[in-house]
Amino acid sequence: MKSLLFLCTLLWTSPVFAGLLLSSSLSWSVFSIRPLQEEDASPNYYGIGPGLVLGYSIRQTLDIGAYVDYTPGVEGTVSPGKEEASIVRYGGILALRLREKIYVGFKGGIGVYHLMTKKLIPNELPGIWQGPGGALVLGAIYKADKENYWQLSFEIIHMVIDKIQLEKDEVRTGKRRIDEFKLTIAYSFNGFFNHLVRNSLFRSVF
Repeated sequence: MKSLLFLCTLLWTSPVFAGLLLSSSLSWSVFSIRPLQEEDASPNYYGIGPGLVLGYSIRQTLDIGAYVDYTPGVEGTVSPGKEEASIVRYGGILALRLREKIYVGFKGGIGVYHLMTKKLIPNELPGIWQGPGGALVLGAIYKADKENYWQLSFEIIHMVIDKIQLEKDEVRTGKRRIDEFKLTIAYSFNGFFNHLVRNSLFRSVF
């Protein structure tokens, strides 16, 4: 509690440097359905897809925003322009940039999985499924200038999904889990300005 009050004091008694954060990215991904206990390994899907982050950054250190990612996948190989399955993820992101070189972030939101092409391979998961998910993002930053930077990062993603469209007479089989690993290169713009937060309100409260 004391640490939280100290942080609030700093924010209310010193200038806050902040600005718009906009980031576009391209990712190489591999994802698969986690097999049930009695199943063999599920197929891996590989693909290259885009992502977007829109938010706000405080002191070019604490990033808060919303994101959307699209991952197309082909079983067994990367095949640009083709997809047999896909994942769309969207939600919120909270991240720290340490010494303008190291990036640590957390994503949380909703994911939608869709298998478009049935190949009748063992343990594929047909249909459209949806559920909550999260990701840990670790990366390295290269600053081009004061407001622009490149970022190379690795994401570990996990989702818990349930089928949202059942076929006629189909019985719901329960929730499934998806694991995804993603290597991402992103280009980001972070507008940088400052405004002084007056401490009169803080003093009147505390």
